[in-house]
Amino acid sequence: MISSLGPASEVPGWVVNQDSTARKMCVAGLTLSLVLSIICLFSGIATRTYEEPWTISVPANTKYLIPLAVNGIITLSTECLGFIHNTSLKWALLADGSLEYNANLRLFTFAKRSWPNGRIFNFTYLLALSVCFAATPAIIHEESEDDRVFFVTSGAAFIYLGLALLAMASISFWSFPYSDDVPTWSSNPLNFAAAVTALDPGFRNEGRCMHPVHEDRHTAPLAPKEEQKSAYDAHPQVAIILWAEYAVFAALIVWASLVSFFSKTQTGAGSWSFIPKDCSELADGFCYAPHVVLGFLSHSIARFEDAYIWMQVPFSIFIQSIITIGLHCAELLVTVSRDEMQAWRAVATAKGSNTSRTSATFAFFGWETLALTLMKPFVHWIYGMAVFMGDKGLLMLCPQLVYLAAAWAVFLVFVTYISFRKPKGPLPATYGHLQTLADLVDEWYETMFWGHKGESEDGICHAGTSDKPLPQVRMDALYKG
Repeated sequence: MISSLGPASEVPGWVVNQDSTARKMCVAGLTLSLVLSIICLFSGIATRTYEEPWTISVPANTKYLIPLAVNGIITLSTECLGFIHNTSLKWALLADGSLEYNANLRLFTFAKRSWPNGRIFNFTYLLALSVCFAATPAIIHEESEDDRVFFVTSGAAFIYLGLALLAMASISFWSFPYSDDVPTWSSNPLNFAAAVTALDPGFRNEGRCMHPVHEDRHTAPLAPKEEQKSAYDAHPQVAIILWAEYAVFAALIVWASLVSFFSKTQTGAGSWSFIPKDCSELADGFCYAPHVVLGFLSHSIARFEDAYIWMQVPFSIFIQSIITIGLHCAELLVTVSRDEMQAWRAVATAKGSNTSRTSATFAFFGWETLALTLMKPFVHWIYGMAVFMGDKGLLMLCPQLVYLAAAWAVFLVFVTYISFRKPKGPLPATYGHLQTLADLVDEWYETMFWGHKGESEDGICHAGTSDKPLPQVRMDALYKG
């Protein structure tokens, strides 16, 4: 498709927004992630060199807020690293001639010429991402005394977390040379399509001014439609991902049911409080919530301090990876929805499109991205309360597993809605499909408006874009041009 990539050039009427601010933010985020990984590794090694573990004292009712805060920090770090990795992937796929959409399933889409975006390192990145959220709940253990809780740090968990962050940061850093001279760092599909058009002026197809992505192979004149088809019908990966999200929900239901069936408690039905009751006395066989303990991962078989953490984290990674993959796949659903509803359909509004915003503001001005970003640490936090690592084994709490399944059910409502939502109005849907965007935009501007642009002698009309508001398209006319 594109034979060479270089600095962005002008498209008619507009210089492509390179979004250097996004690149600077990525450099800062990458640096902070590397520093965070080194701090975790240093803390883990230092913790293991002392005879007594590091402890801090906090009120008992705040002990579960610390893992939530840690999950939030890890999420911000991984989001920044993921943006770098994703930007590199898009331009690598473009160089391969295999890029179709602005949104891609990042860790399951592989570039041929870019090692950081190849199969081996994509799967390495996915494993490291799972390790991050599997190790986080094990960083701190609690020991209770009266109404105070003393948190004991785990050197093993710190080392796991540090290595995982270092692996992701290294892969993202490695991908930087491949994206050092990319035409734009913007995540806005209009900026990306404009850059592709600037690199290849012949990329645009004539005669498709009213053709949505669903009819990407048709060239006959079309009349405008009052309603467009959904992302489920437009993007080939949306249906697969949506079914995968439902499969994760089914797995959580089965898991919670099995734990409920085999659970034990010495207080009847046990406590079903959202925040678990104190299980610090589990060494004496006591816990308020119905639970299951995997004793083969206990301290009794460990030969050195916190060795059970070294065994429990890998076991937890398998379970955690299912949730991590589900949340990662949802990124594509959110990005496809954002590309259509927030970026593209703005050209048919009174204010027009706005391609000058940085990627950070573009992303977080959309409620879908904000919702998913907040949901990630929350879901991982509930998982951390449901699966507790202790010296008697891996503890699974039935109530928290049920709440985890309930949170995933809310998540399913969210992703199902954005997948089946049908845009209103005659503007053809694109869902970030680059070829369709290039075909529909005949003039590029920083602020663009879409509408009716005239009628030919044979009665066929033309729709397109301008830097000034345009008349509404005629619903009873045929369009081509």
